[in-house]
Amino acid sequence: MKSKSGIGKALVMITQLSINMLVPIFLSLFIGIWLDSRLGTGWLTLVFLLFGIMAAIRSMFITLRPLLKGEREEKDEAFQKQFDEQYNEPPEDSE
Repeated sequence: MKSKSGIGKALVMITQLSINMLVPIFLSLFIGIWLDSRLGTGWLTLVFLLFGIMAAIRSMFITLRPLLKGEREEKDEAFQKQFDEQYNEPPEDSE
């Protein structure tokens, strides 16, 4: 049962990442195309597309930060536990 929950969480994360990347890119692309057609320019589409790509990358990092932070903390705790077991002697009883 636990593996199904993990698969579900992974699918949700993949879906969320894809939406977080596609929406800013396409929205900024369409805004650039619309502005180019209204203003008669040809370079705003590229500018807005680059802004959309940067916004998508930022959104991806914001979405993944808690996940990556949690994994790093787990590894740090495991390392600290292993270090303590290896190099620290157990306290002696003072009785």
